[in-house]
Amino acid sequence: MKQINQLIKETKKYLTKYDYDKVIELCDKILAIDNRSYFGLRFKGIAYYQTGKYKVALEYYEKLYELSHDNDLINSMVFLNEKIGNYDEALKLYEKFPKIDYTFNKIKRLLTKMKNYQLIIDEYNNKLNELNVLEKTPGNTKRKIVLLEEKGVFQYRNGEYNSAYESIKEASVLYNAIDYKNSFLHEKLVEWYDMVSEYLEKYQNPEDFFNELFNLEANSELWYAKINYRFSQYEDSLVFCDLLLELYSDNIDLLRVCALKSKQIDDDYSLNCWNMILEIDPENVEAIREILDIYSYQFSKDKSLNLINQKLYIDEIKMELLERKIRLLESMTLFDEAIIVYDKYLSLQNEDDQYVNQLSIYDKMRCMEQKSLELYLDNNLDVSYNVLKEVYNIYEKTRDSDNHSNMNSYMDDWYNIILKKSIDKSNDDQYIFFKEFYEVNNKTLELWIEKIKFLIHWKHFGNPITYCNILLNKNENNVQLLDTKAYVYYRTGRLNKALDIYNKVLKLDVDNDEAKNYKFNILVQKHRYMKSYRLLKSMNVDYSIVNHNLLTLANALLKYRKYKEALYVYECIFSLIGRIDTIDKIKFLQNKTGQTEKLHNSPYYMNWIELINYKYESDNTCPKCGNKLTKIIYGYPTPEIMKSADKGEIILGGCCVSDDSPTHYCKKCNSYVHMGTYNIDITSDDEELSYYTRRNIHWITRMIMNNPKNNIKQIEKAALKRGIDHQEIVKFIEKLVDINHIKQDENHLHLVNYKKNNSWM
Repeated sequence: MKQINQLIKETKKYLTKYDYDKVIELCDKILAIDNRSYFGLRFKGIAYYQTGKYKVALEYYEKLYELSHDNDLINSMVFLNEKIGNYDEALKLYEKFPKIDYTFNKIKRLLTKMKNYQLIIDEYNNKLNELNVLEKTPGNTKRKIVLLEEKGVFQYRNGEYNSAYESIKEASVLYNAIDYKNSFLHEKLVEWYDMVSEYLEKYQNPEDFFNELFNLEANSELWYAKINYRFSQYEDSLVFCDLLLELYSDNIDLLRVCALKSKQIDDDYSLNCWNMILEIDPENVEAIREILDIYSYQFSKDKSLNLINQKLYIDEIKMELLERKIRLLESMTLFDEAIIVYDKYLSLQNEDDQYVNQLSIYDKMRCMEQKSLELYLDNNLDVSYNVLKEVYNIYEKTRDSDNHSNMNSYMDDWYNIILKKSIDKSNDDQYIFFKEFYEVNNKTLELWIEKIKFLIHWKHFGNPITYCNILLNKNENNVQLLDTKAYVYYRTGRLNKALDIYNKVLKLDVDNDEAKNYKFNILVQKHRYMKSYRLLKSMNVDYSIVNHNLLTLANALLKYRKYKEALYVYECIFSLIGRIDTIDKIKFLQNKTGQTEKLHNSPYYMNWIELINYKYESDNTCPKCGNKLTKIIYGYPTPEIMKSADKGEIILGGCCVSDDSPTHYCKKCNSYVHMGTYNIDITSDDEELSYYTRRNIHWITRMIMNNPKNNIKQIEKAALKRGIDHQEIVKFIEKLVDINHIKQDENHLHLVNYKKNNSWM
C-alpha cells in the first residue's frame, strides 16, 4: 500500500506537468501491483484521452465503470464513443440516464450526427402529446410553440417539407394568439415571428416558404435574434444553429453567434464553431481568446500552450498571450520555462509604454521561489539555494524602483529579515542556510504567516501548504501555524482538511475565536446545522468571517422547524448588522415560540404603520406647482424604454437606485420629486423603520395585484409568515383604506385606480 501511495503521489506530479508518457508509465506500475486500482485505471484513461488515443482510453473507462457505476463515467464513455464514430453504442449509453430535457438535447446532437431525424421527430411527438393533456397555461403554450418549431426543423431536414410547413404554421398560430407578447419578447424576436407569419401568408408552397425563411443573407439580423433571445426556457437554439450552419458553413457572423450561444450549453459545440472561424480567419482575436477560455475550463492546458505558441506572431495580442502562457506554465509547475517567458514578457513590457501590464518582476520572483521550493523538496539543496540568492539579488535591484510600491511592507520585511539574513549567516553553505531560513521564532513567525497568506491571493500561488508543512515539521503544535494551514485549506475549498486542523487548534487553544468562527463556517457549509448552532452560542461572533453563513444557518433551522434556534440566529444577525429583512422572520418566530411580550415591545410592532401619512392623488401632478410630472425609470433600459426616453415621455435614472432616489421630475419647477412608494408619503425620521414600512406596502400591493382572487383570510395567513399578526394586518389594511390606496368589499381587497399592465407603481 505504501508503494502504491508513493506511485500515486509521483503520478499526480507528472499529471500537473501534463507529461502523459510518464503518467502512463507510472500507472502501469500501479496496475502491476493492483490491477483494479481506480486511480491507475482512471489516470491511464485520462492520459490516453488527452493524447488523442480515444479507443484505448475507452477500454480503461469501461473497466472503471465495472468498478463504479458513475454518471460522469457514462458521459466520458459517450464522448469517447462519439470521437471514434461509434454512435450506436453512445446512444445505448444514454439510456442509462434519466429522461430529462438535458439528456434529450444531448441525444438530439448525437442523432443529428447520425442523420437519424425520424427518431428525433418521434420524441418531439411524444413530448407534444404529453403537453396536450396538461392545463393550457401561458408557460405550456410557449413550450408547445418551441417544440413545434424545432420539430418542423427536423422534419425539414428529413425531407418532409409539407409536414414541416404545417408544424411551423401551427406554432405561428399559437404565437399570434398570445396577449402582451411585446412586453416580454425582445423587439427583434417579435420581428422574427412577424416575418414567419408574413412568409406563411405569402408562400403556400412549403419549399418556397423555407427557401425564403432560411435565406440568411436577407434575414440575418432576425435569425441572430432568434438564436440569441429565448422565447421559452425549454427552447434549444442549437437546433436552428445546426440547420443554418449546414446551409452557411463559412459565414463567420453566424459561426460567432452560434459559438457564443452554445458556450454555456455545449462547450465542444462552441469550440468547434470557434475553430471553424480560425480556419477562415487565422488571426481572429476573439476566436483565439474564446478557444483559450474553453480550454481553460476543460483543463486542456497542453492544447492552450500549442495554440498560444501558434499565435504569438500576432502583435495585437502578443503580450496577452505571453501572460496566459506564463500562468499556464506556472500552473503546470514548469517553472524553468515560465521564467524564460517572464524575461521575454518583461523586456517587451519595457518597450511598450502603452501596455497596461498584468504581471511584474515580483511575479517572476514568486515563480522563482516556487521553483526553489520544488528543488528543496527534491533534496536538490544547492540549486534551490542559488535560486533564492538570485531572487534576493533581483529584489535588491528593484527595491528602489518606481514599481516597488506594489510590494507589501510585510513582504519587504520577509526578504530583508528572513531571506537576506539567512543568506548572510550561511556563508554559502546550503545546509546552514535552510536551517536558518525555516527556523521559526517570535520575530519571523508573523512574517512567514503573512507570506503564506499573501501567496493565497497570488493567482498561481504554488502550494502555501508546503511552506506550512516545512515550518510545522519542527513546530508541530504551533497554534498560529496550524491556524494558518487551516485557513489555507479553507480558502482553497478543502473543507474536511481545514476542519480537522481547526479541531486540533481548539484542543490546544479552547478560546481561539478565529478558529471557532472558521469552524462555524465549515459546519454550516457541510450542513451540520445543530453543531454549528451550538458552536455559535459558545463563541464571540466575528461577522467579517461568518457573514452570509449566519443567514444560511438561520434559514436552514427555520426550514427544519427549529424555531427557537432559528430565532436566536436571526436576532444575532440583526444585532450585528441590523438587516431589516430579518425582522419579518424575527417577528414570525417570536409569535411562533410564544414570545408575544417581546414581540409587542418591539419598535417594529404596530409603530411602523403610524409612519404612513397620505397618498398623492396623482403621480402625474407636481405637489409644488401642479404641473405634469415625468416619470424616472431606473435600471437597464429596454429598447421600448429607450424610445420613450428619446421622446421625452420618461427620464432615465441610471442603474443605481436607493430608497430616497427621486421618482419623478417636474420640467416647470426644474426639480426632482420623490412621490413615495406607490405614491404614498412615509415619515422617514427613522430610516430603518421607514424602510420596513415601505417593504410591507410593496408586499401587500404586489399580493393584491398578483392574486386578486385571494380573500382577506388568505392575505392574513400570508402576512403571518412575514411576522405581521392579526392585529397588525387589520390596522395596516385600515390605514391603506383610509389613504385611498386600497378598498375593501366583504372578503376581498382591491387596489384603487389600478389597471392591468399599468405602470403607476
